Amino acid sequence: MTDYDPTPQVLINGVSNTDIIVDSIIINMGRSDITSQPQPGYASISLYIDAAASYGVQPMDTLQVKLNDSTGSYVSLFNGYISDVSVALAMYGAGSGLIQYTMTATGPLANLHRKTAGGTNYALQNDGTRILAILKDAYLTNWSDVAPDLNWNELPSGTTWNSFDGVNNDLVTSLTSTITTPGQYTLDQYNDGETDAYDLCVSAANSGRGILTEGGDGKIYYYDFLSRNGLTPIAITTSDLSASQFAFNAQLGEIVNEVTVTYGSSAEKVARDEQSIYKYGQLQGSKATTLHNASEADSQAVAYLASRAYARTYPEALLFELENPNITDALRDSLISISNLKEFSITGLPIAFGTTFDGFVENWSWQFSRNRAALSVGCSARTETYANTVWLQEPVSVLWNNYLATTKWSDVV
Repeated sequence: MTDYDPTPQVLINGVSNTDIIVDSIIINMGRSDITSQPQPGYASISLYIDAAASYGVQPMDTLQVKLNDSTGSYVSLFNGYISDVSVALAMYGAGSGLIQYTMTATGPLANLHRKTAGGTNYALQNDGTRILAILKDAYLTNWSDVAPDLNWNELPSGTTWNSFDGVNNDLVTSLTSTITTPGQYTLDQYNDGETDAYDLCVSAANSGRGILTEGGDGKIYYYDFLSRNGLTPIAITTSDLSASQFAFNAQLGEIVNEVTVTYGSSAEKVARDEQSIYKYGQLQGSKATTLHNASEADSQAVAYLASRAYARTYPEALLFELENPNITDALRDSLISISNLKEFSITGLPIAFGTTFDGFVENWSWQFSRNRAALSVGCSARTETYANTVWLQEPVSVLWNNYLATTKWSDVV
């Protein structure tokens, strides 16, 4: 049993104002499922300050939300830029009152949407190397990008090359450590000219079966396909979870038993699961890639089929109330540092849920109100990324007595 008092901090331009009263904080990050890429994260914050004071918040100010861990150290949950500010008179009378500030902030991927890349084309390269090239192309300002008639003295005093044009120099500097290179798949040449940098990155990430995401530290990350293989799962029991909203999903609409993967110059690879087609009927799906090699397109078609040919069950949401005394300090600290590079292993589930679940974090939502910190996590089953074989996918000639007496199903697949 551990006691925990959540005390989130809101920092504007790196400064925490002790005069504010935080009313509520909502943070959303991650992706909806393994077939998509994360959208830009966002934070919505409501706070109060004395009517006699001014908070001075403006769009494009940086906003950071931090939360204390078990040691009292503060961990960054969100770091982005303010996009919208609303100021309202919440209460006033007898010479005093409160001003309510409502702010929305977006993560660094939102800024990537407003950048372009690809003007210099890209050679044949792996997915991680391609994404690193796109991001550098998007965020680094070259002298040729500057208006030819610009005089340096027209800019504000103190402007440096690193700060010119709003370039996030810290973000650019960190890319070599946050982008997994070279990646696992070979992408075709790109020579279609300058276009939306975010769309280019998403295309490369989808083709490489990786994840282009944001961290609570405000950095952009790319995890290639093998980055989550071999993680040490975070052990969770039912006493750590809130029963509220606890449900598992299995949907016919997610089943695909004939898949077409496009690659190269509109070439295709097709994979079918005849047992699944017999069981559910023919359910087609497709995946567009920029892969160069036919063998890799073929392997992706087979992998897509292996993870989608049969109904998979996964939790709709896992809800953690961080004040829950059953949550250990170690687990709470792991939850506070949540990211797409986390794997959960849940035991002790009711038999209707299969008693155990192993899966990866795909999305998460923080909700703070006074003296409450709740984390809702959406997961995919591990088998959706690193597929295990189900019995119907084994050759019909396989006989169990051909294996050693000590063989387990997990040894076979």
